[in-house]
Amino acid sequence: MAGLLALCMVAPAQAADIKTAVCSDNKPGCRLIYVNGDLLFGDAKKFTNLVKEQNITNAIVYLASDGGVFDEGMAMAKLVRERRYITYVSYDTQCFSMCAIIWLAGEKRWYTGTSTIGFHGITVFPTDKEGHIKDGSKGTPSYSGNALLGAFYSRLGLQDAAIAELTEHDADHAYYLNTKNLAELGITAERWVPPQPKQQQGNTFNAETNKPQWEKDRETAR
Repeated sequence: MAGLLALCMVAPAQAADIKTAVCSDNKPGCRLIYVNGDLLFGDAKKFTNLVKEQNITNAIVYLASDGGVFDEGMAMAKLVRERRYITYVSYDTQCFSMCAIIWLAGEKRWYTGTSTIGFHGITVFPTDKEGHIKDGSKGTPSYSGNALLGAFYSRLGLQDAAIAELTEHDADHAYYLNTKNLAELGITAERWVPPQPKQQQGNTFNAETNKPQWEKDRETAR
Protein backbone atom coordinates (compact mmCIF):
# COMPACT_ATOMS: atom_id res chain seq x y z
CA MET A 1 0.00 0.00 0.00
CA ALA A 2 3.01 2.30 -0.17
CA GLY A 3 2.26 5.53 -1.95
CA LEU A 4 -1.40 5.75 -0.98
CA LEU A 5 -2.05 9.33 -0.01
CA ALA A 6 -4.88 11.52 1.08
CA LEU A 7 -5.37 14.13 -1.62
CA CYS A 8 -5.27 17.16 0.61
CA MET A 9 -1.59 17.49 1.38
CA VAL A 10 -0.26 20.98 0.81
CA ALA A 11 3.23 21.51 -0.58
CA PRO A 12 5.70 21.87 0.92
CA ALA A 13 4.47 19.33 3.48
CA GLN A 14 6.35 18.82 6.72
CA ALA A 15 6.16 15.85 9.05
CA ALA A 16 3.72 16.10 11.93
CA ASP A 17 4.82 17.59 15.21
CA ILE A 18 3.78 15.10 17.90
CA LYS A 19 4.03 16.18 21.54
CA THR A 20 2.52 15.22 24.87
CA ALA A 21 1.47 16.89 28.09
CA VAL A 22 0.74 15.29 31.46
CA CYS A 23 -2.94 15.28 32.38
CA SER A 24 -3.94 17.90 34.90
CA ASP A 25 -4.68 15.31 37.59
CA ASN A 26 -1.19 13.74 37.11
CA LYS A 27 -2.79 10.32 36.83
CA PRO A 28 -0.18 7.71 35.80
CA GLY A 29 -0.43 6.76 32.14
CA CYS A 30 -2.65 9.72 31.25
CA ARG A 31 -1.45 12.14 28.57
CA LEU A 32 -2.68 14.77 26.17
CA ILE A 33 -1.21 13.97 22.75
CA TYR A 34 -0.92 16.78 20.19
CA VAL A 35 -0.63 15.85 16.50
CA ASN A 36 -0.06 18.90 14.33
CA GLY A 37 0.95 18.84 10.65
CA ASP A 38 0.96 16.52 7.66
CA LEU A 39 1.34 12.78 8.23
CA LEU A 40 4.45 11.61 6.38
CA PHE A 41 6.54 8.44 6.38
CA GLY A 42 7.77 7.70 9.89
CA ASP A 43 5.06 9.59 11.76
CA ALA A 44 3.15 6.44 12.74
CA LYS A 45 6.35 4.99 14.23
CA LYS A 46 6.97 8.25 16.06
CA PHE A 47 3.44 8.16 17.45
CA THR A 48 3.67 4.48 18.41
CA ASN A 49 7.05 4.89 20.10
CA LEU A 50 5.80 7.84 22.11
CA VAL A 51 2.82 5.81 23.33
CA LYS A 52 5.03 2.89 24.32
CA GLU A 53 7.85 4.92 25.88
CA GLN A 54 5.47 6.93 28.06
CA ASN A 55 3.20 3.93 28.72
CA ILE A 56 0.15 5.98 27.74
CA THR A 57 -2.93 4.04 28.80
CA ASN A 58 -5.39 6.95 28.66
CA ALA A 59 -5.19 9.90 26.30
CA ILE A 60 -6.97 12.71 24.55
CA VAL A 61 -5.50 13.04 21.05
CA TYR A 62 -5.62 16.63 19.90
CA LEU A 63 -5.67 16.71 16.08
CA ALA A 64 -4.77 19.44 13.58
CA SER A 65 -3.68 18.15 10.17
CA ASP A 66 -4.43 18.36 6.45
CA GLY A 67 -3.91 14.61 6.08
CA GLY A 68 -1.04 12.64 4.60
CA VAL A 69 0.19 9.15 3.81
CA PHE A 70 -2.49 6.46 3.96
CA ASP A 71 -0.42 3.79 5.73
CA GLU A 72 0.82 6.24 8.36
CA GLY A 73 -2.63 7.60 9.15
CA MET A 74 -4.22 4.16 9.25
CA ALA A 75 -1.59 2.83 11.64
CA MET A 76 -2.22 5.79 13.96
CA ALA A 77 -5.99 5.38 13.71
CA LYS A 78 -5.77 1.68 14.56
CA LEU A 79 -3.60 2.40 17.60
CA VAL A 80 -6.01 5.10 18.79
CA ARG A 81 -8.85 2.62 18.50
CA GLU A 82 -6.92 -0.21 20.13
CA ARG A 83 -6.00 2.00 23.09
CA ARG A 84 -9.51 3.48 23.26
CA TYR A 85 -8.22 7.04 23.26
CA ILE A 86 -10.45 10.10 23.07
CA THR A 87 -10.01 12.31 19.98
CA TYR A 88 -10.58 16.04 19.76
CA VAL A 89 -10.55 18.77 17.10
CA SER A 90 -10.37 22.22 18.65
CA TYR A 91 -11.69 25.67 17.83
CA ASP A 92 -10.89 27.02 14.34
CA THR A 93 -8.90 23.87 13.60
CA GLN A 94 -8.93 21.74 10.43
CA CYS A 95 -8.70 17.97 10.53
CA PHE A 96 -8.88 16.69 6.97
CA SER A 97 -8.58 13.34 5.23
CA MET A 98 -6.30 10.94 7.17
CA CYS A 99 -6.58 13.21 10.19
CA ALA A 100 -10.38 12.87 10.08
CA ILE A 101 -10.00 9.08 9.97
CA ILE A 102 -7.88 9.21 13.15
CA TRP A 103 -10.51 11.42 14.78
CA LEU A 104 -13.22 8.94 13.83
CA ALA A 105 -11.20 6.12 15.45
CA GLY A 106 -11.57 7.69 18.88
CA GLU A 107 -13.44 5.79 21.57
CA LYS A 108 -15.09 9.16 22.23
CA ARG A 109 -14.98 11.94 19.66
CA TRP A 110 -15.09 15.64 20.49
CA TYR A 111 -15.39 18.67 18.24
CA THR A 112 -16.44 22.33 18.51
CA GLY A 113 -18.72 24.63 16.57
CA THR A 114 -15.75 25.93 14.57
CA SER A 115 -13.93 22.62 13.99
CA THR A 116 -13.53 21.55 10.34
CA ILE A 117 -13.53 17.76 9.87
CA GLY A 118 -13.47 16.62 6.25
CA PHE A 119 -13.58 13.18 4.60
CA HIS A 120 -12.96 11.88 1.09
CA GLY A 121 -11.95 8.72 -0.73
CA ILE A 122 -8.36 7.52 -1.07
CA THR A 123 -6.21 8.44 -4.07
CA VAL A 124 -2.80 7.15 -5.17
CA PHE A 125 -0.05 9.70 -5.85
CA PRO A 126 3.62 9.14 -6.65
CA THR A 127 5.74 10.39 -3.74
CA ASP A 128 9.32 10.97 -2.73
CA LYS A 129 10.97 9.00 0.07
CA GLU A 130 9.57 11.33 2.77
CA GLY A 131 6.01 11.03 1.49
CA HIS A 132 5.71 14.37 -0.31
CA ILE A 133 3.61 14.33 -3.47
CA LYS A 134 5.83 14.84 -6.50
CA ASP A 135 5.34 18.16 -8.27
CA GLY A 136 2.93 18.04 -11.18
CA SER A 137 1.79 14.50 -10.46
CA LYS A 138 -1.79 13.40 -10.86
CA GLY A 139 -3.63 11.01 -8.61
CA THR A 140 -5.94 8.13 -9.35
CA PRO A 141 -8.64 6.67 -7.10
CA SER A 142 -7.51 3.65 -5.09
CA TYR A 143 -10.14 0.94 -5.04
CA SER A 144 -8.06 -1.21 -2.70
CA GLY A 145 -7.47 1.75 -0.39
CA ASN A 146 -11.16 2.54 -0.22
CA ALA A 147 -11.95 -1.13 0.41
CA LEU A 148 -9.55 -1.16 3.37
CA LEU A 149 -10.96 2.12 4.62
CA GLY A 150 -14.53 0.85 4.35
CA ALA A 151 -13.60 -2.28 6.28
CA PHE A 152 -12.04 -0.15 9.01
CA TYR A 153 -15.12 2.06 9.21
CA SER A 154 -17.23 -1.06 9.54
CA ARG A 155 -15.10 -2.21 12.50
CA LEU A 156 -15.74 1.18 14.07
CA GLY A 157 -19.45 0.39 13.90
CA LEU A 158 -20.42 2.77 11.09
CA GLN A 159 -23.55 2.01 9.09
CA ASP A 160 -23.35 1.31 5.35
CA ALA A 161 -24.79 4.72 4.48
CA ALA A 162 -22.13 6.47 6.55
CA ILE A 163 -19.33 4.42 5.00
CA ALA A 164 -20.54 5.25 1.51
CA GLU A 165 -20.84 8.97 2.29
CA LEU A 166 -17.37 9.25 3.81
CA THR A 167 -15.60 7.43 0.96
CA GLU A 168 -17.39 8.49 -2.23
CA HIS A 169 -16.21 12.12 -2.40
CA ASP A 170 -12.95 13.39 -3.87
CA ALA A 171 -10.80 15.91 -2.03
CA ASP A 172 -12.06 18.85 -4.07
CA HIS A 173 -15.60 18.02 -2.96
CA ALA A 174 -14.93 16.61 0.49
CA TYR A 175 -17.68 15.73 2.94
CA TYR A 176 -17.58 17.90 6.07
CA LEU A 177 -19.19 16.81 9.30
CA ASN A 178 -21.52 18.93 11.36
CA THR A 179 -23.95 18.28 14.17
CA LYS A 180 -26.83 17.63 11.76
CA ASN A 181 -25.18 15.14 9.43
CA LEU A 182 -23.42 13.36 12.30
CA ALA A 183 -26.88 12.50 13.62
CA GLU A 184 -28.15 11.56 10.15
CA LEU A 185 -25.22 9.19 9.62
CA GLY A 186 -25.51 7.68 13.09
CA ILE A 187 -21.99 8.77 14.09
CA THR A 188 -21.62 9.43 17.80
CA ALA A 189 -19.62 12.54 18.72
CA GLU A 190 -19.83 15.23 21.37
CA ARG A 191 -19.77 18.92 20.58
CA TRP A 192 -17.89 20.93 23.18
CA VAL A 193 -20.04 23.81 24.35
CA PRO A 194 -18.34 26.09 26.90
CA PRO A 195 -20.22 26.93 30.08
CA GLN A 196 -22.33 30.06 30.03
CA PRO A 197 -20.37 33.17 31.12
CA LYS A 198 -20.82 34.05 34.76
CA GLN A 199 -21.23 37.61 35.94
CA GLN A 200 -17.92 38.66 37.45
CA GLN A 201 -16.70 41.74 39.24
CA GLY A 202 -16.34 44.66 36.83
CA ASN A 203 -18.44 42.79 34.22
CA THR A 204 -15.34 40.96 33.02
CA PHE A 205 -15.37 37.43 31.72
CA ASN A 206 -12.41 35.10 31.79
CA ALA A 207 -12.87 32.93 28.69
CA GLU A 208 -9.90 30.82 29.77
CA THR A 209 -11.99 29.25 32.54
CA ASN A 210 -14.56 28.10 30.00
CA LYS A 211 -12.23 25.95 27.93
CA PRO A 212 -12.07 22.19 28.40
CA GLN A 213 -9.24 21.22 30.73
CA TRP A 214 -7.17 19.74 27.89
CA GLU A 215 -7.25 23.15 26.16
CA LYS A 216 -5.87 24.80 29.28
CA ASP A 217 -3.07 22.25 29.45
CA ARG A 218 -1.82 22.87 25.90
CA GLU A 219 0.92 25.24 27.08
CA THR A 220 2.49 22.41 29.06
CA ALA A 221 2.93 20.18 25.99
CA ARG A 222 6.50 19.03 25.52
